[in-house]
Amino acid sequence: MRIRLSFAVIAFSIITVSATTREGCNQNKIKTIVLRDQADVIDAHLDYNEGTPSTFDANTGEANELPIFSWTVYGFPVTGRALIRFSLKSIPKKSEILSAKLSLYGYPENFQSFAMPQGNKGDNIVVLQRVIDEWKENTVTWNNQPRVTREGEIALPISTSQWNYNVINFDVTSLIKDMRTTENYGFSLRLQTEQTYRSIGFLSSEYSDVTKRPSLEITYKK
Repeated sequence: MRIRLSFAVIAFSIITVSATTREGCNQNKIKTIVLRDQADVIDAHLDYNEGTPSTFDANTGEANELPIFSWTVYGFPVTGRALIRFSLKSIPKKSEILSAKLSLYGYPENFQSFAMPQGNKGDNIVVLQRVIDEWKENTVTWNNQPRVTREGEIALPISTSQWNYNVINFDVTSLIKDMRTTENYGFSLRLQTEQTYRSIGFLSSEYSDVTKRPSLEITYKK
């Protein structure tokens, strides 16, 4: 009788340990990472200034801002777009993306913008599109900017303030999933309607305050 009881206790203990281990494994399979370091992000501003043709071939990959606009300078039309790419190499290839949330931070008041001193103005809805060509942060320009696809594009909400307008935890899961199944060339940001006068600006990965740089929070399951 004592032997049977001991065996039953041992068997119960094994079942309990097994159940706990299984539960722990399931919990460990889900992981969240935040991509924000300069090693994980590249971005650049694209500038078109009809009055200054040299801007067509100018690279601004080291700028601390991502101005997006349609404006005029001395009567000449000017247009600004932006590119941003987050490295997805730290995510295991066979893992499943559960969610991806993009955060962009707007210009603080009195920010010294080289392209957009007026801050956020007008009907400035921005479309986020998937880039389909390779590009490099230190060589991309308006003239050699990569192509994009409108398939699955997402519209960022219109700004609600002239300064300090942040887009936090914006759902880009579908676009990130597409980048995983095709190629990851990042996002293009441009005005939905590139007509004067509209503008919206975000800080880039070169901005001095690390907490205000673009970030991408990804939750995945191994």
